[in-house]
Amino acid sequence: MGKRSARKNVPKTSTTLASNINDALEEPKAEMQEDALRDHKGLILLFSALFFGWVLCNASTSSEVAYPVSVITGEYSQPQARRKQEEKAKVEFLTLASSLRKERKQIEIEASMEVEEDMIRQKAENDLQKYKDDIQKLERHNG
Repeated sequence: MGKRSARKNVPKTSTTLASNINDALEEPKAEMQEDALRDHKGLILLFSALFFGWVLCNASTSSEVAYPVSVITGEYSQPQARRKQEEKAKVEFLTLASSLRKERKQIEIEASMEVEEDMIRQKAENDLQKYKDDIQKLERHNG
């Protein structure tokens, strides 16, 4: 009996406070879930668009484009097939992105090497001109 009477003495404000805290936590949780879903949909659209562009750039015939276009436009027969296709598109996109990163890095390295070569060439030309000037001065002085 002592335990029941102790529960009856718990003020309603503490249960209301707990309820308010739960309510306050639910709203951000729901917003975060909505944001995550929106981000997920956005990524899928991005991957699809990039994959579609890649397919169009790399396909040599219209028949090669027909299958990926139907996949990208959402003509899926089963959710599992859709997930597999999304994963495949994601892998291809990541592969393409990696390839582009490597290519960009190679271009940056080549550009850096060209700048360095130009600097070395310019220094060599300046040194050559200085040596020519020194030789002329010595010839005039000794001549």
